[in-house]
Amino acid sequence: MEPNTRLKAGTYADPSPSPAAPRTTLWPLSGRDGFVFALCLARLKRPSPDANLLCRTVEEQVQRLSASFGAGDHAQHRFEEFLSSLNASVSELVRATEWSLPIKEFHALVGIACEEEMYLSGTGDLAALFLHRTPDQRYQVFNLSRGIHTEQALPTWEKPFAVVLDGSLHPGDVFCVASKDLAPAVGNDELCAILSTLPPAGAAARIRQYFAFNDVLSVLVLRVEADEPETTQAKPKSEVSLSTLAASREETRRLIEDQAPNASLLLSLWQRVFRRAPASDAPRPRSLSRVVHGLLGAGKALVAAGLWTGRATVDVTRADGRARIVRETRLRADEVARGWLRRAGSVPNSSRYLALAAVVVLVAFGVSISVLSSARARHADDAAFETRLAAASELREEAAAAAIYRDEDRARVLYTEALTTLASVAAATRERQEAVAKIVSDIEAALDQLRHVVRLSDLPRFASLEGARALVKVGTNLYAFTAAREVVRVDPVGKTATALPLPDASVGAAREASADETAAYFLDDRPGISLFDPELLHMRVTDLLPDAGNDWKDVAAYGDRLYVLESSPTDTQVQRFNATASGFGSPTGWIRSKTTPLADARSLAVDGSVFVLLPTGPVRFVSSGQSGWDASEVEPAMTDALDLWTDLESDRVYVLEPAQKRVMVFAKENGALLTQYVADAFTDATDLLVDETAQTIYVLTPDALYGFRTGQ
Repeated sequence: MEPNTRLKAGTYADPSPSPAAPRTTLWPLSGRDGFVFALCLARLKRPSPDANLLCRTVEEQVQRLSASFGAGDHAQHRFEEFLSSLNASVSELVRATEWSLPIKEFHALVGIACEEEMYLSGTGDLAALFLHRTPDQRYQVFNLSRGIHTEQALPTWEKPFAVVLDGSLHPGDVFCVASKDLAPAVGNDELCAILSTLPPAGAAARIRQYFAFNDVLSVLVLRVEADEPETTQAKPKSEVSLSTLAASREETRRLIEDQAPNASLLLSLWQRVFRRAPASDAPRPRSLSRVVHGLLGAGKALVAAGLWTGRATVDVTRADGRARIVRETRLRADEVARGWLRRAGSVPNSSRYLALAAVVVLVAFGVSISVLSSARARHADDAAFETRLAAASELREEAAAAAIYRDEDRARVLYTEALTTLASVAAATRERQEAVAKIVSDIEAALDQLRHVVRLSDLPRFASLEGARALVKVGTNLYAFTAAREVVRVDPVGKTATALPLPDASVGAAREASADETAAYFLDDRPGISLFDPELLHMRVTDLLPDAGNDWKDVAAYGDRLYVLESSPTDTQVQRFNATASGFGSPTGWIRSKTTPLADARSLAVDGSVFVLLPTGPVRFVSSGQSGWDASEVEPAMTDALDLWTDLESDRVYVLEPAQKRVMVFAKENGALLTQYVADAFTDATDLLVDETAQTIYVLTPDALYGFRTGQ
């Protein structure tokens, strides 16, 4: 634990006889500075005894952990053991009884805070917030329930507590979990002020005041507090104020002196210049008269030069006149120069020193003004930079608070405004660039979370290829078709690639491909559909060809049928070919009604319904008609989607967009965006294939096959 800090915790729980009422448990760790805690509830329309039994099981496990935690125990190891025991107890309880409580209605969070560490796990969707105090005394707010919900797959009673969040604790940090969403009732700013200023128990009780009398609420607050050092005698406020005032005056005087011209330096220079001047005033009139006489002589010389210039203007038109002008100019210049040298030699030393001092004073004054102006400009530039940086930081924090309370639209707007503000900041120095880059990085990471973006690096390469175009999976192997009419077999387990014999010359190069259980059908550039049998290593053309003037863009095998995306000069249609004893029958147009033009359609996938991919996203057709299914808005919006994948057993739709280096995953039920996988390797991707059994997405590029696990 950081020195001079301690953990404090408090709870508030409304009494309620209902078995579905929230249950809060808080126990201190024996022999250590810390707590173990839990909050659980079941959101049911009807009371269920299963909920009460389940909450009691969680409370018993928490109490055992508190009682058995030793002074030398490792918090992370003990928490992992606790979760294993808790999951086993819950699983056994469900199996041993006639269980009726759906897991989606059970919401719980358990955790341990020990000195400088905290570990959490949970299921469901409780309001869990973490306020981290930054060095500049501001607070960053994190929605921990969002982290648990994002990382967790569909929960089961076999392992309800599957996700673990961990973090470090610092002075001023606050953790809060509640049985209800706090933002609508309390407000973002007010909630942050309550949690950051009041003691834990007082904060929990204060939050309760914002809810209705008949609401049943449970709140748990944990805070890291710093011990204030003891002082033997308080310092009077008057003394503090006077000393502060004196220090401020001294600092102001020092700054003014640093930025003003140094008069003492000029005075000392003047004294050194004139320390050898004669003390008597008698010669000065004579010296002054000589100076005046010299100036009059210079004036006469200038007048004479003007008259001479007038005469020279007339003579310049004659050759002998021009020669005379050059000769006289040289003689006159020599005469003037000798005259000025004689006059300068006759000027007394005091006058010379006077002129030199005047020049020095003027130069020093000009340099001082320049330095002062530069200092003020730098100060104004620094102040403008700090102001813009502070404005961007404030927008970032407001956006983070909005995201925590699920106002994602406002969060996106605020993050965008913060980036716009940072774009206008003049970051001329390395320190400024680093400060701006850090805030930009934080904002981009937050936007990635709002956009459900997962950035991938160092993608596993399953095979190196050349000119790869299409990819299918038959059995346990993957098959890549290349522009050179090659077929490469890839073992996804051993990550080995084997080029199979070249096909017959009559078969064209594959453009798109699809497979059923035993064979692959690919659309080649003859154009037409060909068949590849991986067991016999045999490839042949079929009699399936597009009509003249029509273009086949994609093919999908489903059951004993082939579906082809066909574009004609008048329409775009999905043609269905039914299998016959000798091959396939005549095509029939499958789409009978649509509201979206399909002229730009690029790909299709079949799962009983038909998904047709446009550059801006997929469209779904059910029973030959366009359904109301729409993919949710994606940020950034789709503009050049290339391929999609789904099948009968999948509850997701996968879309590949190489132009934006991403694979997007949508829920098939409602079109909600689940994840965006982004990687530089996707830039030139040509095909997409998903093996949900292995939880792996394969992306084919012209020179390689990549694969990555989704963890779903």
